[in-house]
Amino acid sequence: MKFLRIAYVWLFVSLGMLVLLPAHQAAVSWLAPTSAAAQSGFSHAYYGAARHAITVGFVSLMIVGVAAKVVPTLSGIDGRTLSALWGPFVLINAGCLLRVAGQTLTDFTPAAFLVAGMSGLLEVTGLALWGAHLALIMAGRIRPRQRAATSRPPLA
Repeated sequence: MKFLRIAYVWLFVSLGMLVLLPAHQAAVSWLAPTSAAAQSGFSHAYYGAARHAITVGFVSLMIVGVAAKVVPTLSGIDGRTLSALWGPFVLINAGCLLRVAGQTLTDFTPAAFLVAGMSGLLEVTGLALWGAHLALIMAGRIRPRQRAATSRPPLA
């Protein structure tokens, strides 16, 4: 469920970015008047960041979350006995945050381009870990963790 919840957060981030576009354009014109975004009146980087928030942040995380539930279920495995996939969750979200923030900042400073490669590396690593997890489930090579038995008092 954490993937689905954070996916909706990314959806609202993207929508919020679209609403704040005039404020961003005004900030670019004021703080970086010599930038291409200020001179043309259009920020390709900002639109790209908003698109990244909706495609990777919303769409990809929805796919990851649904598949993480459906694949074990179709394989006859209780998903609650598997890994919580915190690694992919953190990596994908960190990469997306780095990309959206970094790409937005490129309107103000070219130094922000340095984070683009790292953001992609984080996202792809997270997706690879998730994909490997699902592949192992489908191949029958993942064994569910043993759930702690709950002790219930006998029915009298």
